[in-house]
Amino acid sequence: MKDQWSTELYGGGCMNGRTASPVWSGDGRYVILPSGRSLKIYGFGQQNEGGNQISSLGRVKTLSEHIEGITAVADLGKFRCISTSTDGTARLWDLSDGSILRTIDVGYPIHAIAIQEGQRSRAYIAVGSELRRIEIMKGRTEASIGLNCNLIASGPKSDAILGIRRRSVYMFSGNVAFENRSFVKLSHHRRITAVALHPEDGSLAVGDENGAITVYHNVVKLCEGHVKGRKTLKRENVSQSKMHWHASSVLSLAYTNEGNILLSGGSEAVLVMWELSTGRRRFLPRVGGAILSISPRPSGTSYALTCGDNAVRFVSAASFSVVAQVRGIRPVDPFHQSSTSRSKLAKVALLPDLKSPGVALVVGLPNIIQAYDMWRDEHLADIVVSARNELFTFKDRATPSEGTTCKVQLACLSADGSFLVTLDVLRAKPSDDVEFVTETLRFNSIDREGKFRVVAKAENPHGGAYTTSLVFHPHLNVVATSSSEGSIDFWKLRNESDWYCSRSIGYRGFRCSSLCFSKDGSLLASACGPVLALWTLNEDGITDIDADPRILCHSPTNEYITCVSFTGSTESPLVIALSSRSLHVWNVITGSVWWSARMKVRHFAVDPLGENFAVIVNLATSSESTPQCAVAIFEVSKPIPKRVFHFKHDVLAMSFVPVETGDQSALVLLGKDLEFIVLGEREHVRQTRARTESGNIADEEEELDQSEAAEMSDDEKSGEEDLDLNDVLSASRRALSAFELPSHVLPSLTVTGPKYLMDMMRGIRHGDGDEDEAVPLGEGFQQSVSDDEKDEKTVSGKNPRRNKQWQPLSEDLLKSFADAFASETKS
Repeated sequence: MKDQWSTELYGGGCMNGRTASPVWSGDGRYVILPSGRSLKIYGFGQQNEGGNQISSLGRVKTLSEHIEGITAVADLGKFRCISTSTDGTARLWDLSDGSILRTIDVGYPIHAIAIQEGQRSRAYIAVGSELRRIEIMKGRTEASIGLNCNLIASGPKSDAILGIRRRSVYMFSGNVAFENRSFVKLSHHRRITAVALHPEDGSLAVGDENGAITVYHNVVKLCEGHVKGRKTLKRENVSQSKMHWHASSVLSLAYTNEGNILLSGGSEAVLVMWELSTGRRRFLPRVGGAILSISPRPSGTSYALTCGDNAVRFVSAASFSVVAQVRGIRPVDPFHQSSTSRSKLAKVALLPDLKSPGVALVVGLPNIIQAYDMWRDEHLADIVVSARNELFTFKDRATPSEGTTCKVQLACLSADGSFLVTLDVLRAKPSDDVEFVTETLRFNSIDREGKFRVVAKAENPHGGAYTTSLVFHPHLNVVATSSSEGSIDFWKLRNESDWYCSRSIGYRGFRCSSLCFSKDGSLLASACGPVLALWTLNEDGITDIDADPRILCHSPTNEYITCVSFTGSTESPLVIALSSRSLHVWNVITGSVWWSARMKVRHFAVDPLGENFAVIVNLATSSESTPQCAVAIFEVSKPIPKRVFHFKHDVLAMSFVPVETGDQSALVLLGKDLEFIVLGEREHVRQTRARTESGNIADEEEELDQSEAAEMSDDEKSGEEDLDLNDVLSASRRALSAFELPSHVLPSLTVTGPKYLMDMMRGIRHGDGDEDEAVPLGEGFQQSVSDDEKDEKTVSGKNPRRNKQWQPLSEDLLKSFADAFASETKS
């Protein structure tokens, strides 16, 4: 049987690479944005509305073929471009239809690329410790030189190729010089962080780590004709001018097409315009993040800025203001792509909005919560929790300095989507030995238009203790919080805007690390040290006075429970408890362990609409530099996973997000490159993508394939009501599966007997004949299905026998069978 689950790269991506800057098409109508492993093509134009020129930006298509992150893109004209990646390939794209014309495999990660203006059939790439020239259409290396460059630049109207390494600039005057390995070396007095070539006079602008910009005049012309030997230019012998405004490293430089203006950006999130003829400056402050690259439009009417908050903003040259933007999932670190080891990866969480399928809230960012539509791959809104100015300063390359930080630590949504409760933590560290921490619990109301308003807040809700958990009641306006000192507080809504703490409980002063309400709201599970405490709730959603919890002892007792969660099913009596090295599934009715496993779980997510949950564990081959993990999806009642997926990269966050139909969920993983990968049933994922791409909800009715329908038997077509033996046996096997458990956890026969009869009769009535299929545990395993079941499967994966109108068995008849069986068993 064909695997019905799919692993699909759905969207997102890191757009704040230093070398992978946006590239404009030759006519300036389109802009190509490198985003993780994909290229996103947007149409950029101007519309006249009411006499005002309004910038319009819309995505045309997405190209995804690279298996690693894209490092650079170059335009080749004629609606073609070439992209390079750390997967060791360079791909030539036809942007008109999204096809790949040529794939060049060099075998090593490619860091940068440059194209000469007059010779677009060749490209210069930085590969490891070499600088190579390749012939694009033939896919071969023509020449190379041993030079480890982190940046490559080419002149718009010259044959010069520049390679930048630390404090030195290596200039090749043309192809002959490169073949002869002849260059002119210019040494700068500081480490070079950005360069730009003048389009006319061959001047070179150099930005360094000190924030200074030095313009070496006519330096390219000094290198012309040097095709043999190696030459060193002394800095003192070159005419130069110096400009200084940036307080830290200059991260981006670009000349306008006329060459009379130089643009610069850095970690201050300020775009600086230098008028070279007059010396005047203009500033565009609060862009939104550190400016990592600047790409002027060929027409000169706008500039594309790559910012450290994983966004590309378009600035109008006339108004010198941001007129459009494309935003991805915001990282915690503005230099997110520099974090390769697991210990440096940012900690974020995805909070799904059950009322809006596909929408998730990204929690763990500084000052804000980001609302992102996963299915449409677009930013929706920034929910400002704590309004503060963001300033990034750096002691060293991509190393943020410590200071006052505010971070949204926890968040939860009400079931009806009318309230959002957040906990933000303000950390002030005036010195290495002193740190002040302030927690603020904020209650935000959400109106019908989606606007947020803070209606109540409480500073340090648990006094001097840290808040460890924050959950919302599934049906009532009740919020529960826990602390590191063991207290559990219930917060209730008195009127439309008055939240107050109505009750505080705890269990023997044990630290409470996690809370979770049951789906029906009748129980509250709390992880209190090595025990699991179950609290019975009244109609108001809180515990009664002097109520004692039911205690489930965790084994081994030296492992404290770190996370507890119920499933999304109201009929399941099972609760999941995680510790540092094990996973236990408890039956709250019998008070016993249903099943357990020894595993070190890094991420955990529960399906809010079903009985599935997922865990991420490290693989034995994993290390800090090359993290590898496995994603296992379980049905809560079974210890054998339904699916196991292997990933060669680490995962930042994981959550089940409802699909467009709203009745099922798909598992969404947020990778280290800020890309999100969807794991789910293939048909649901395809339907969701089709709806989002077309913008219209497609008809959900599935029709049988005509060729398969023609092969149905005459009895099936006539709609006869005879029971089929295969359906009876399959339903019996499914009903007997309830007894495949250890005897010490099985309920009494008076409970299991009626359940067996009712399950078996319901299975016969509905014709569920394929519930016992084997499930693969990983790569190399195949699903086992009998030949008869394979023949019955249609193209859509639907069993024709399920469409037969069987004679319905009434619930009264089923109940009479069950009561008779129970009475006979008791007697």
